[in-house]
Amino acid sequence: MEKLLHLVALVITIKTTGSLPYDSKAGK
Repeated sequence: MEKLLHLVALVITIKTTGSLPYDSKAGK
């Protein structure tokens, strides 16, 4: 259940920022 919630949160983050969190940190 926790893995599912984490996956959903990650998808929401990607849709909101338009990219993966670590991509923005890497400056890509």
